[in-house]
Amino acid sequence: MALLLVSAFAAVAGGCGASEALDVGAGAGASRQCPELAVTGVPECKRASPEAVPLARIAELPGETGGMDGWHLAADEAHLYFVSESRVFRVSKEGGAPEPLTPPHTAGQGLTLADDFLYWWHEDRVQRMPVEGGSIESVVALPDGEDWTVAPDAILSWQGSESGGPLRSTSLTTHETTLLWVGAGQARLHGFRADETHAYGLVDHDLLRVPLEGGEAEVLGDGRDALSGWAAGAGLEWLVTDAHVYLGRASFEGVPVSESGSFHPKIEVYRVAKASPHKAELVVSRGFSLRMVKHGEDLFLDGVMRANDGPETRGEILRVPLDGGEVERIGESDAASPAGSVRYTNASAGIAVSDCQVFVPLRCEDEDTYRLVALPYGGEGEE
Repeated sequence: MALLLVSAFAAVAGGCGASEALDVGAGAGASRQCPELAVTGVPECKRASPEAVPLARIAELPGETGGMDGWHLAADEAHLYFVSESRVFRVSKEGGAPEPLTPPHTAGQGLTLADDFLYWWHEDRVQRMPVEGGSIESVVALPDGEDWTVAPDAILSWQGSESGGPLRSTSLTTHETTLLWVGAGQARLHGFRADETHAYGLVDHDLLRVPLEGGEAEVLGDGRDALSGWAAGAGLEWLVTDAHVYLGRASFEGVPVSESGSFHPKIEVYRVAKASPHKAELVVSRGFSLRMVKHGEDLFLDGVMRANDGPETRGEILRVPLDGGEVERIGESDAASPAGSVRYTNASAGIAVSDCQVFVPLRCEDEDTYRLVALPYGGEGEE
């Protein structure tokens, strides 16, 4: 598959400091003003997409463990937020020096931005802080091993398990905890995401919708086109937007028997409209999606094709126009699918987008750190 040279590359390849904005034509025909990134001398390492501009080094404090998170990246209109050296940092999407927002030994895993607060897990509690900085507030006790996400005025928590671990909601106002859902039998629980009114969960091969105010859970799909084959193993990462749920689907339809005599499913990204949740719509067929974000009318994702019986495949950062235009390959990611396996090495879940750049943490191959990098996009797609 040919890699297009993106015309915005010159906008980020230069040296320190901002200069004139470049007029870059987007794939959809629009014109964007893309300023040159301010590069601040971030030390380099061996990594995927060496052409990408490093904005920050993500690392642990010397002699310590657990103080960096290369799996999560939060973003607002102007800044990127990440955990490094056991503290929360932010850096402008236009480059410049990263700025610490908390003291050392105050931040851990799962950094999330919601309603002008940054949330993260540290020392068995979910904590939060105003996005501009300030006092750190401990909001929910959450032992190691429990997963969580932010919902309106609540923290949802559950235990990923083989036994349908319960979904709980803890109010950020009253601090009361209520039970929203309990699985039956040996249901495998992969996780939940929330919007303003519902929690969406992957349970076995079902996409479940649970009202946040309480009530009966609904399985999305019609039992035929249904969501059989949907699972974390067929997507790893999935996305809830205002109108849709995006996630991976495994399908054996039209898949031949391999030389070893085994079947290898085809992995595709579908979406389900919240307003008509009993029909699945194909978005792109480019393998497993390891991180996804929607920006405007485009879906950006880190996709990796399953190696099956062949050589190891590497991940790709892709822009998928939701209007049906050509997919753009933006760069190589640090994900990989080894031959004969569906495991992924060096895969991180953080991704953010501006009008000109895609931002991802990429693992270094020659040291135990990450680089938060920027990759320009806006080519004409690929054949």
